[in-house]
Parts: sequence; structure tokens; C-alpha cells
Amino acid sequence: MSDLKPTDKHSVLIHTGAAKAASTWLQNEFFRNEHSGFFEIIPKSKAIQHLVSPSPLEFSADSCKSVFEPYWQTLTDEKRIPVVTAERFSGASRMGDYDSKEIADRLFSVFPEGRVLYLVREQKSMLLAQYLQYLRRGGTWPLEKFLNPPIKDVAKASYFRWERFRYDRLVEYYQSLFGKERVLVLPMEMLKIDPSGLVRRIREFSGLPADDEALQGFPFRTPANASLSSYTMNWRRRTNWLVSHATSFNPKPLISWNETHDFWKKKGPKLDRLIPQSFKTRHKTEQTRVLKKIVGNYYAFSNAKLAAQTSLDLSAYGYDLPAPQTATP
Repeated sequence: MSDLKPTDKHSVLIHTGAAKAASTWLQNEFFRNEHSGFFEIIPKSKAIQHLVSPSPLEFSADSCKSVFEPYWQTLTDEKRIPVVTAERFSGASRMGDYDSKEIADRLFSVFPEGRVLYLVREQKSMLLAQYLQYLRRGGTWPLEKFLNPPIKDVAKASYFRWERFRYDRLVEYYQSLFGKERVLVLPMEMLKIDPSGLVRRIREFSGLPADDEALQGFPFRTPANASLSSYTMNWRRRTNWLVSHATSFNPKPLISWNETHDFWKKKGPKLDRLIPQSFKTRHKTEQTRVLKKIVGNYYAFSNAKLAAQTSLDLSAYGYDLPAPQTATP
């Protein structure tokens, strides 16, 4: 059990993401639930405004601390842990997470005694989630091209940089800043397999009792922002070139319509329900095959390092790991 005082400004829990790794669920269903043992000390938008948005020459740790000071002074609840949460802390996903190290430095300069929570996601699942996000932003490439963009188009495909999901590198850096014991890494897949276990780990890590009567019957609802099936999204891909809102991924659709996103958000689920499940399953199986073929074991050694850094049994959650070495006779 931690000896931290929950209202000590230095005991803040810093949830850094990652994007597409249950961040919205943690924010909406857990941290903002009065029974969770946590409370958000500043809205996500303001956290990004002060901790992420300033350029390196404009950012000032002292100025940023002064922004948080009024929030510390109003803390009266001795039983809850303050949280600063934004998946943007793990980097700009549309730009290849280029600033993840810079943001880690900023977080440490403002909360040097904080604790860091970082959720990861199995890489093939993460890549598919990123691809579906690319389609929501007007993308027109099939999955194979998204994973292996032409050299001339790499700059437009910074969504996809293979090294982004070698999680061990960012984890190692956070551990070097805050200390290994103050960085908790959990697999997003735990939310599906053992949601109560995930909640207990976060509470215990933050200095709260792992189990609490208030958590009995906690509403472990389906994670927010669930995507349409890959089958339906493939049809959206086929129509994006014709009708879409203009984006950097699709700057000149034949018909530019700014309401495209709202249309798919409202009508997409209805369309998705009309698609036979067998079609969806077949398409998802094919996409999984493509991912396995292209990705191969690229992340295996990174995952092995992550397992060593965190003592996580990643194989239990479907992460690729190096094949065990067989002893020579």
C-alpha cells in the first residue's frame, strides 16, 4: 500500500493514454465516477492547452504549475486521488507521436512526484483501430496500402509509423523520469478479460484500497467510441473519394460535404445492423490475415522488453513475443 496522501499535489495520477486504448472509457466511466476513488482536477481540454499546446520555446513549467495551483487549494476530499488525463499525452497520433518525449518531460517538470498510468493495446488490433480512424477522417487507401504507403506519400501517412507501437521505448523513458515504481502499464485487453482486476490495479497503484464496497456493482459498461464493423467501414472507404469532408488524407473529394462525419455517426450504426454477421466475420478474418502477413513478428522483441519492464504476462493477452529458444543437443 502506498503511503501517499491522496490530496498531496504530488500524488496526482497522470493518465497518458495511449490513444485507442480505452482512454475514453477510463475518463468517462471510471475517473469521473464518484465511486472510483478519483476525480479529474482539470478538464482534458485545459490539460492539453497548458501541457501540450505551447511550443517548446513558449512552455514554462512554473507558469503551468501556477495554472494548477487554484485546483490544489480547493481540494477538500481526503479520500480521492486527483487525476490529469489526456490520451494526447502519449503523442500526436496523426503525426506519428513525434512529441511523446517532449510531453513526458513537461509532465515530469510539472508533476515530478506524480504517478503515470499508461495503457497499451496489442499492436495488430491497434493498427486496425488506427486504420478505421484514418477512414473516418476521409481516407481512401485499402488496408495494405495504409500499412505500406508509397514512399512519396509517407508524409501523408504519419498516422502509420511502425515504431509508434514499440511501447517499451516510451515506457523506458517514463521510468527513467519518474522511477519504475511510479509507472503502471496495463494492457487494454484486461478491460475485457478482467475489468475488476484492472480497476483494482489502478486503485492500489494510486494509493487507494484495492477493494472497496463502493466498487461493488460498478458499471463496467462497453467501452465508448466503439467502431462500426470493418465491413461497413470498407464501404465508407469506397465512398470517401466521392463524398467526404476535405482532410489532409483526402483533400479533394469529388463532392466536399462537411456533414459527412455526422451522417456516418448517425446512419452508420443502422446500416451496420443490416449487414449479415457472416459478412462482417469474413471481412474481419481477412483483415486479420493481412495484418499478420504484413506485420509479422516486428513487435515481438519490443513486447519482450515491455514484459521485462513491467512484469506483465503479455502472452496471456495475445501479444506477439519471440519464439522460445530451443536448447541444442
